[in-house]
This record gives sequence, structure tokens and C-alpha cells, in this order.
Amino acid sequence: MIDTIKYRLSDYRSGTDFREHIPCLLENPMKSVKEDETFFSGNLGNLKVKVSKNSLRVENSLCKWFLGDNLQTLTRESIGFANEKLSDILHVNMQNADVTRLDIGQNYSTIHKPAVYINSLGELARFRKGVFANEGVNYRTKNIELALYDKLKEHKAKGNKVPADLASQNLLRYELRLMKNIRSTLNRPEFTVKDLSNIDTYNQLQQLYNSMYNKIDKLPEINMGASGAKGVKGFKKMSSAYFINAFGQAELIQQIKTDFQMGRISEKDRRGMLRLIKETSNNQTFFVERECVHELNALIESFSNQGNFNGL
Repeated sequence: MIDTIKYRLSDYRSGTDFREHIPCLLENPMKSVKEDETFFSGNLGNLKVKVSKNSLRVENSLCKWFLGDNLQTLTRESIGFANEKLSDILHVNMQNADVTRLDIGQNYSTIHKPAVYINSLGELARFRKGVFANEGVNYRTKNIELALYDKLKEHKAKGNKVPADLASQNLLRYELRLMKNIRSTLNRPEFTVKDLSNIDTYNQLQQLYNSMYNKIDKLPEINMGASGAKGVKGFKKMSSAYFINAFGQAELIQQIKTDFQMGRISEKDRRGMLRLIKETSNNQTFFVERECVHELNALIESFSNQGNFNGL
């Protein structure tokens, strides 16, 4: 479940100088000086480590470092082992380190190619939607990001080999990335490494992981057998439904936003068009839930209840 992390351990009281013993433990250590202070940076496998006199920072995929790749999942138990191993290697107690970034992710084996599911995802209120390589979509604010993408394409694009048992599968990955201000997001006075092995923390992360995905608008598909389009008004509504379905709800909304920004349509027209799209899309006479959306909803719900969050 846990993938990318950023840890920050500070010690201004004991007189410990992290630079005395940690740089020699790193691969390819490099020395730098900034504002008369000496820093060291290097690697532990794929983990990036930066050291100053009173501060130690560790970041990157903890899952890949501990398990070899992030095609697998770090459970609550295994993340505890991973952090113990990290503490042993660096000869410091990482349990009190602040967690300043945390990615929660899981791979889902799907019936169809990931693009089918990704193309069924609409907008997320107050988040900026974007698309990226390897058939993916993300939703971003300053503090939180959601990403859904084709995991095997991403894995191969980085020059990695796909295990034989996964080569024929369709693998969609959903990640919830807590990028900044995690304590504020989780409404906690502090958030440290030791919390990651705590069952209450996992329950809270479970709720957030699920709720953020559920807030994404899911694009329905047109009900070709709709019989409720009676009269001229009904025919107009059915025509609107066909147009929205053919053009794509997300693309149509974006086009309306662009036309408004460029002065092609008025504020009144913009509001009216968006209201019509929403009303038509919510009309179950014309639209029904896509089979792929139902499948993905069930997969994410099932993952949350298997113990990856609140058990092992």
C-alpha cells in the first residue's frame, strides 16, 4: 500500500552530527556547501539520502527499496520491517522522523486495458485534471494528488522487465499522493514514521484513499434502449445525451471553459451549458453506469477490505 515516502529526522538537542557517520554508509556520496554549511547526499539503493549536521532526509519508493519493485504491495507489517531495516543501516532511530510525503498505491488486475477505465473518469471538484504519458490521468491541488495509470507501460518505460506472470495482464494503478502538509490533511498534531505501522493510521488512510477516489465524477454511458424520450422536449434531451456521449463529457466541459475564457460565449451561456450537461448526465433515463466503472469501484472497495490497510 505504501510506496513513495519522504522522511525528515531532525536532532538539535543531543549534539549529534549526522555527517560524522552517515555519508560513509551511502552509495556515491557527494559533498556540497551552501551558506557555510556542509551537506552530503547519496543513495541507499533507489532511496535518496541528504544529510546536514542536524537533519537527515530520506525519500523515494520505500516499496521498491524493500521489495525490489512496486508491482508488489507494502503491507502494514512489512512497512514496519522496512523502517526497522532503514534504521539499522543508518544507525539511527527513524521512528520519530516526520513523514512529509506519502504515496498510497495499489495495482489492480482489470478485464480491459487501463485506458478504458481512465477514459471513464471525469472531473474532481477543486482539483486540476491533467493527462500524462503511459495512458494516465491525475488530479492535483497544492497538497494532494490522485493518479491512475497503466502500471505495466510505466514499468516498461523505465526500462524494467515485466515478470512473466504479469505480462499478459492489464494492470491499472491508483495512487493517492499526500504531497505536502500531511498533518493538516490528516488533522493530526504530528505524523511520524512510527504512525505508519499503527492500525488507527491505516484506518484513516483507508478512508481517505477510498473517499478521494469516490469523489471523482464517473462518466456514464448512454442507454441505447431508453424509451423515455417522448415528445419534442424528450427528443431534445435525448439528442443532448447522444451529443454528450459522442463528444465526451470531460472534453465538452473543457471546450466550454475554453470558449468562455476566449470570449466566445457569455457567462450566462457557460452556466446554462454546464447545467444542461449535469442535468442530462444525471438523468438515468438516458445514462447508465459503465460496466468498467462498476468493476473498478468493486476492485478498490475490495482492496480496502482485504487487510492491506487494517490488517497485515
